[in-house]
Amino acid sequence: MITVNPGNLVGEVTPPPSKSASHRALILGSLSHSGSIITNLLNSEDVMATKSALKSMGTQFDEKDNIIRILSGVNRGSKLIDCKNSGTTLRLMSSIAGLFSDETILTGDASLRTRPMGDLIDALRQLGISAEDNHGKPPVKIAGGRLDKYVECDISGKKSSQFLSSLLIFAAVRGDDCQTRINVISDLVSTPYVKLTMKMLENLGCKIGYQNNSYFIEGSNKLNTSNTTIPADYSSAAYFLVAGALPGNKIAVHGLSDELPQADSKILDFLVEMGAGIVKNHNKITTNHRELFAFDANLKDCPDLFPILAVFAALADGTSVLSGAEHLKFKETDRILTTCEMLRRFGISVKSTSDGAIIKGSEAIGGVEIDSFGDHRIAMAASILSTQSNKPVVILNPECVNVSYSNFYQDLDRIRR
Repeated sequence: MITVNPGNLVGEVTPPPSKSASHRALILGSLSHSGSIITNLLNSEDVMATKSALKSMGTQFDEKDNIIRILSGVNRGSKLIDCKNSGTTLRLMSSIAGLFSDETILTGDASLRTRPMGDLIDALRQLGISAEDNHGKPPVKIAGGRLDKYVECDISGKKSSQFLSSLLIFAAVRGDDCQTRINVISDLVSTPYVKLTMKMLENLGCKIGYQNNSYFIEGSNKLNTSNTTIPADYSSAAYFLVAGALPGNKIAVHGLSDELPQADSKILDFLVEMGAGIVKNHNKITTNHRELFAFDANLKDCPDLFPILAVFAALADGTSVLSGAEHLKFKETDRILTTCEMLRRFGISVKSTSDGAIIKGSEAIGGVEIDSFGDHRIAMAASILSTQSNKPVVILNPECVNVSYSNFYQDLDRIRR
């Protein structure tokens, strides 16, 4: 546990590198010609789970001074891959395992074993891959099968965009002159994450077409050699960007870039709508406090912003509505329920809905214990709200922030006034 004291936050922070881009850079580098280079990779538990999975499938890395060079890529299946708590590792690596004939089993911790996988497994079967799940959840067993030159599958986009990203990566490297068509048969959530996957694939020479909710991919034996610098993570930056807009605060966040699409860059639009003061200066964004307005936000494409936007809503004048994020139920926790429970512990009036929450702003009451539920985003959001409460707050299981932002509490302490 950790105790977070009330106080103003003034200063500068540099959030960690993008988790989403780090996962993809490791995987795509392992599927490219040898010599690919990754700079500024995120060193977090989730990303290290992907790196470990790739090593077990034959990837060799050379690491020096925050630079990783791929010496050789994946060349085999793996008997067992422990994805820890990383849904991205589980979903993206499941399709990679389908490139090889030897069976790979992918599993993870108790939380990960509750995450949905049935839609992806069904799509892989349509592509000719041998794939099994445990009643729609992990563990999953994957082994490559016979793949025709042209294959096609349907995939639902309602639960996770990671399913489509996984299939796109698989299709990109399944062989020269191989064509794949992927049909998305429902509304796609979190589309910016798919755009990130596509942008990084296209940077490596992959050809992807799109028409009428279908993706057309020209396959190759290997992607081009890559040289990728990972930008700062908007998902992590959002906690301090919002914090800077709270009473008594002013925070400058460094290292943010728009070179690669990031879903949670949408936080800037929300902050403008909510009345925050924002100043952009190259890769530095500073937020400061102004009057806080209640707001409505559709989070269909950026669900990870839900906990920290709920904190802003809890302190704003009026009633805010967060919606469009039914897929939050399939994250590390059911984030709709856990976020609402966290706010109630602070004395905030909140009502959960099927796709978000209705939050009435008021004073945050401290002197309580907050269960993070082992979810890094709940822990960070609760910690920011604790600085605005009237008494110290105890956060249980704060080490879960290591999944994405291992220095979060050091940065928080450093700018506390």
